[in-house]
Amino acid sequence: MRGQWSIQHMDIIFQTLSSQSFIQSFLVLLATALLTGLLVPFVKANMDERKLRQQKLFEADLARQGKVIEAQVELLENMAQMLWDFKLLALEVSYYKTYGQDQTKYKASLQ
Repeated sequence: MRGQWSIQHMDIIFQTLSSQSFIQSFLVLLATALLTGLLVPFVKANMDERKLRQQKLFEADLARQGKVIEAQVELLENMAQMLWDFKLLALEVSYYKTYGQDQTKYKASLQ
């Protein structure tokens, strides 16, 4: 009995393995395994590379913006200093004209 049961099972297994639907299912499974094993890492590598390029461009743009802001700060500081100097010089003229005892300081402040 044991030999017959084994032969019957072997016959069923052989029929299943040689059936068209099993072969198609196996080929689909094999193709899926190949695609996920090869295509997914390739796509992920491309996405990572693109993200790295975008990150580098962003950082370069950020560095340029930082330099522009530094130049703007320097310009504003220079302008503020010049305006304070101008205001001080303008006040000297009116101060020496109004409160100055010595006319030479008033004439010097006009220059």
